[in-house]
Amino acid sequence: MICGLAAAWGEQVIRLGGVRNVTATVSESDDTYRIAVEMLPVRAFDAVTNKELNLSKGRMYAAQALGKRLKAGSLAIRGLVIRESGTSGKFFRLVAVVPRDGVSVTAGASPTAYVRHKGADTPNRPAAIVSAPQQHEIRMTADATTADFLNRKADYLDTIVRLREAMSEEGESLERQSLKPEDFYDAVGSVEERAETAFKAIGGQIDEDKLLLSAEQEELRPLLKTGHADVLESLKAAVARFDRRQEMLKKNKEKKK
Repeated sequence: MICGLAAAWGEQVIRLGGVRNVTATVSESDDTYRIAVEMLPVRAFDAVTNKELNLSKGRMYAAQALGKRLKAGSLAIRGLVIRESGTSGKFFRLVAVVPRDGVSVTAGASPTAYVRHKGADTPNRPAAIVSAPQQHEIRMTADATTADFLNRKADYLDTIVRLREAMSEEGESLERQSLKPEDFYDAVGSVEERAETAFKAIGGQIDEDKLLLSAEQEELRPLLKTGHADVLESLKAAVARFDRRQEMLKKNKEKKK
């Protein structure tokens, strides 16, 4: 033990490449795997959204790199902890630690396709990492028919998926908090405005990206529209649940009078 930590060994640099020029350094100790990821960051949105997307993508690449290190066909991770993250210069850096007993693998090609979460497969999308703090398991499954998620089109698709998940989770998180009605509605309205701005921004990027084929742009546009609609539906559902709870509280107070 050195300074209370087990000495690391077998450091391996894994170059995932892609449009974000991803590099991961994986090492292991007696108890943990440590994955340090560097990538070109998301910068197109507001500061909060950029941070959420960079963290989410960083976790995805960390899981991908660990899968390659372990030569895993499928990979399940529990207990991943982010030790540091942030943007410095041109790159975003994230350091994640995973307990060795929190990793389950099967042999085969490295996982590059998508995540299975709560028993539901989500095909035809890049690998997605569960980002909500109350959800702890990452599952990645290899699929030889799925394109490399590091390519340009797949990176846009991944960003759309993560925007949808992050914005929807924000609404659900607000609904779980003990906020005054006026504060809750203001906060939901702010998320809705940020979602509108973010989806318009990525739509503009897709339209102006000369390196995307016209067919790829046409394929992404309806997915962008659906992702935005899903966020609005999620926020609407959060407001409905909040309103029902407020109505119940009102009725309970009236009964006590």
